[in-house]
Amino acid sequence: MTERERHVRGKALVEKVHDAAIHALAHLGYDKLTLEDVADAAGVNKTTVYRRWTSKAALMNEALERFGATFPPPPDEGSLRADLVVLLRRHRDALRQPLIRELVRMSTENRHHADIAEVGERLRREGDEGTLRVYQRAVARGELPADTDVRLLRAFATGVISELVFFRSEDCDDARIDRIVDMVIAAGRRK
Repeated sequence: MTERERHVRGKALVEKVHDAAIHALAHLGYDKLTLEDVADAAGVNKTTVYRRWTSKAALMNEALERFGATFPPPPDEGSLRADLVVLLRRHRDALRQPLIRELVRMSTENRHHADIAEVGERLRREGDEGTLRVYQRAVARGELPADTDVRLLRAFATGVISELVFFRSEDCDDARIDRIVDMVIAAGRRK
């Protein structure tokens, strides 16, 4: 055992390696990332990484699962407006994170990697289902018409934020998000 591994074992070691893997994915991209890069970033011997994870995909799937578990549940502030403010601020802040930017880049540039695609798709689907509940609750409370296309309204809201923050690298401060929320609500109430 090397000096640098002596202090970290078990769950702490796994978390340290997962964190290093997420950081490496964000900054190197999946294609360039190696298990050696992760070991170096985690400050552990590469044999430690190879003993626990048989491949880059095995490590990245675990690390992405752990990362996905850190996402907060959809907001339930009691009104559509309050929920959307929280939800769209979270979306903006997520798009500013290097890992999320790399995952979006991989998706938009059609750089799909079958060995990690299943986890990524499941995390996206779970996120979509969570955000849809915000709109469905608004319909149930009568804040939106019963026939509202909640999927389209959600796509409108998140699409605007994605366009501004990710594709245009524009500032999207809280005041701008408040204006976007008002537009989304107005669009949802239109007949």
